[in-house]
Amino acid sequence: MNDTDKRRVEQLRMEPLANLLDKKLNELAPEVTLSDISRDMGFATPNYLSMIRKGKSKMALTRVEEFARYLNIDAKELFLVALRQHHSDDVISLMQQAFSELTDQERAILEVARANLVPGENLTKSTKDKLATVFRNNKPAAR
Repeated sequence: MNDTDKRRVEQLRMEPLANLLDKKLNELAPEVTLSDISRDMGFATPNYLSMIRKGKSKMALTRVEEFARYLNIDAKELFLVALRQHHSDDVISLMQQAFSELTDQERAILEVARANLVPGENLTKSTKDKLATVFRNNKPAAR
């Protein structure tokens, strides 16, 4: 891939966030300016916001939650859009699988497992079978 192609790929990765930010900023205007937002968010000048809005700069992932609150955007949605500026879709997909939300029941099981398993040791087939039996026997009775 030549430099021109690399720049175009990078630009395509920047567009979704730039478009979303531009749309939200237009909704806030004219009551709120880039200078107002920059000042409220602690930026010295509106240049950073302007560059993100134009697709010339990436949004710092550490600022996503703050941007989401200010612009009234779902933080998870904004994070995924901003993440695409930094990583490929394959990496994002792997991250989503790795960090998917757990149910309360899954969290409770993990707490018990972490408190009782020996780090670094693999579960034997026998232990896995016993766990499966415990889970099967823990199902609510059919009505």
